[in-house]
Amino acid sequence: MEEQDEFAGMDAGARKAYILQLIAALKLMEKDCQYCQEAYTLWLKRVELAHNRGAGELEGEARGEARRLKTRLETLEGEAQELRERIGRLRRRLAGPAAWKRSVDPDLLEQDLAMLLGTLPGEGASYKTARKFEELETDRALEALKDRMGLGGKTEEGASGAP
Repeated sequence: MEEQDEFAGMDAGARKAYILQLIAALKLMEKDCQYCQEAYTLWLKRVELAHNRGAGELEGEARGEARRLKTRLETLEGEAQELRERIGRLRRRLAGPAAWKRSVDPDLLEQDLAMLLGTLPGEGASYKTARKFEELETDRALEALKDRMGLGGKTEEGASGAP
């Protein structure tokens, strides 16, 4: 296909710029489509007005202009659809190699996370130890609450105790 050669000799930045140019061209084409649609609607109203007033010559001219605009609109819409599809294919090709690259360094992410939690790099072990103590304290508090509610106990008799 033609797209296979479109990126030949381009680096990633140039490829992105190329796709952005195509997107800008698409936006202009869409504006032209909108203008043609509005103009086509206007000329259809003029055809109807000329017909209602009995102005045959004006009606014919308006009909001709409406046909010309409709043809132009259909052409633009077809070209815009082709350009949308082309941009989609190119974007997928651009994203392909980037998807295989590691975008996040896990070591830096871990370091940033540690700093957010108030520890310095290298203090990971003390953080993990503190976290385990928090879990033990939470478990102890939960057991105490169960005992007060009559649901706790390490034996089955305590669990099936009072109603």
